[in-house]
Amino acid sequence: MATKVNINKRLIFFIVFILIVFSVFIVLSNSKKKEPAIVSKYEPSSQAQLNPAPTVSAELQIAIDEAKSAARQFDDWQAIVRTDYPWLRKLPLAGEKYFVYFDLEKNSFIGRLYPNPGDNIEALETDIVRQLKEVKEIPVENYKFTWTVFPR
Repeated sequence: MATKVNINKRLIFFIVFILIVFSVFIVLSNSKKKEPAIVSKYEPSSQAQLNPAPTVSAELQIAIDEAKSAARQFDDWQAIVRTDYPWLRKLPLAGEKYFVYFDLEKNSFIGRLYPNPGDNIEALETDIVRQLKEVKEIPVENYKFTWTVFPR
C-alpha cells in the first residue's frame, strides 16, 4: 500500500511539473517583443524600375511557343471531333451483356459482348444497333462495327 501511495505522489508531482514547464513556456513565447518594422525614408527616383520584367531565355521562349502551338492544335482537333461526331458524348453504351464505344482512329464502333450460354449473339447485336440508332440518335449506318465476344 505504501508503494502505491508513493507511485501516486510521484505521478502527481510529475504532472504538476510538466504543467508548470508548459505554462512558463507559453508565457515566455507570448511575451517576446515584436520588432518594429523598418521604415525606409528612401524614395525611388522616377527612373528606377519597381518591378523589372522577368527575362525569358531563348530556350524557354521556344518551349512556351511549342506549348501554345500544341494547345492550339489540340483545340482545333477537339473542334473537328465535336463537329464531325456531335453524338460522341452519348457514348459509351453499356449494359449487363455489352459495352460499345466509338474508336476515332478506326472510325468505327467497337462492341464487346458478354453473352450468357445460349444467348442469341445476332439478336444482341441487333438490339445494340437499334438502341444506338433510335435511343441515342446516332447515325450508325455510316460506320462499321467490330464485335468481340467474351462468353461467360
